[in-house]
Amino acid sequence: MPAKLYRFHCTDGRELVTDLQGRTCHSAVPVRRHADRVALALMEAADHTVWARWQVEVYDPKGKRVLIRPFLEVDVDAQAVREMITALKTTGYHEGHAHGQDPSNSRPRPSQWHTPIN
Repeated sequence: MPAKLYRFHCTDGRELVTDLQGRTCHSAVPVRRHADRVALALMEAADHTVWARWQVEVYDPKGKRVLIRPFLEVDVDAQAVREMITALKTTGYHEGHAHGQDPSNSRPRPSQWHTPIN
């Protein structure tokens, strides 16, 4: 299977953390594993204390959502958390809101950041 670039966006339906860089994966297993790492890193790095509504939404290169991974279902991997915290600090993740964004079926666009979802 050829490698594809996937985007790993995090949301609770009100707030959105957008993956601007993405990650190349060859199959579903590394996609799920990376989604877990993204969730763990955000839980470690952010000020939130309630994560029950948060999930990682993974999108393929065509913008189709291919995975939803609730934060509370992730596999805990301490090394992965450390790696992703470093990655979050040095790459293109931006916390904000998306205006008019339906997290169930569309991919966030930069023009939609920092605006509440209605």
